[in-house]
Amino acid sequence: MRLYNRLVIAFLCIFIISLLLNLAHNTSSNNKYEFPYKVESIKRKNHDFYWVGQIHPDIDGIASVIAAAHLYGGTPSRAGTTDAEVEFVLDYFDVEMPQLVENFHDALIGLVDVNQTTQIHQTIEPSSVKAIIDHHALGKNPVHTPDAVFIEVRPRTSTAVIIAEQFILADKTIPKPIAGLLVSAILSTTDLLKSPMLTDKERRIADILAPIAGIKDLEVYGAKMQEAVQ
Repeated sequence: MRLYNRLVIAFLCIFIISLLLNLAHNTSSNNKYEFPYKVESIKRKNHDFYWVGQIHPDIDGIASVIAAAHLYGGTPSRAGTTDAEVEFVLDYFDVEMPQLVENFHDALIGLVDVNQTTQIHQTIEPSSVKAIIDHHALGKNPVHTPDAVFIEVRPRTSTAVIIAEQFILADKTIPKPIAGLLVSAILSTTDLLKSPMLTDKERRIADILAPIAGIKDLEVYGAKMQEAVQ
């Protein structure tokens, strides 16, 4: 009889543990970040979808359009010329420069690293903007869209940090070149992680991206970036 009771108790314990594990798994699954925006869900027939930043994008803008296109879909682009730092980073990680688009008319747009009408290409119409991902304040001339769109504006030192967070939250693999672009943008906008605006969380993200990008020493790599613009 004692053996029977022990077996019953053991069975009940296993059953309860199994229920708890299933509950934990379901709770984790329900809380798992699901990115609410997919380019394919809003693309219209024969309409391109471009991710684009300021008219003359820096490395944060270029890294962000490339990373956003990889994560969300669409095409990375630029509206104007860039600078020596962008050229160095793209060459270092063997990434092609986003295509130059001179006319965004009739295209759907995802804005990154910008939200002001005074800083975007003149052919971009507010009605064509379907997403905004930025770290800048909503100033005097923000883009006004006629419909609700996906907006991700956070108090961060760069847009690259925001997109890196999206990769991590969505549990998506960050390719080596994109990790390199994102961490380069973080280094650039934080004066090689010395900015007083840099948070511990952002520093941890840089530390996560560095080994993925194959960077052994962020300070040494950052110095190479600075040399490229001198």
